[in-house]
Amino acid sequence: MRFLAILIGVLSVHCTFGTQCQKPTKESSDDCMKIIHPTHGELLGNVPYMPQQCLEGIATLLKDVRRQIEGRRSSNPQCMKDLLNRLDDISNGHLRKIISVDSSVKQSFIGVYTALGNAIVGAQQCVDKPHASCEEIQLCCSDVKSKLYTQRNVNLENISDFLIEFKTQFGKVCDSVTNSIRDLQRDVNSTTSC
Repeated sequence: MRFLAILIGVLSVHCTFGTQCQKPTKESSDDCMKIIHPTHGELLGNVPYMPQQCLEGIATLLKDVRRQIEGRRSSNPQCMKDLLNRLDDISNGHLRKIISVDSSVKQSFIGVYTALGNAIVGAQQCVDKPHASCEEIQLCCSDVKSKLYTQRNVNLENISDFLIEFKTQFGKVCDSVTNSIRDLQRDVNSTTSC
């Protein structure tokens, strides 16, 4: 009898909410972000990863160029030292630039940034719910959206402004540092250098 009661309970939950969502986590997360912000859902989902991706790309380039400099034979040790000093200057300054942009943009949009941070966490919790159906995830994401937009000074336009500014500023600083490294790399590979 007890088994029958459990079976009926499981079946009623299954029939009410459907089967567990079979979408990959990334797809469910993207769908959730699109519910929260239909225009910039993909960008919203990438905000937490932009600084990390930028830093990882720069770190890889820095290592590659350092290896090139250190592996190069030269009859002019001062020239090699100068190249390494330039690389060290870029290396020491890039993190400061990224942190500065990150804090500057977030400070300008502190209310929106804080609300979005909470919404992103909430969305991830929706996606990570064990055994949740796709419909349950969508409903949960809709609830996150409702909570987000009921906050003071948070609306679609403010969120769009923040997302675009964040992406633009990070793109500029990331491109600037990357271009500096590539310029140095060209100098290292130049036949006239050193």
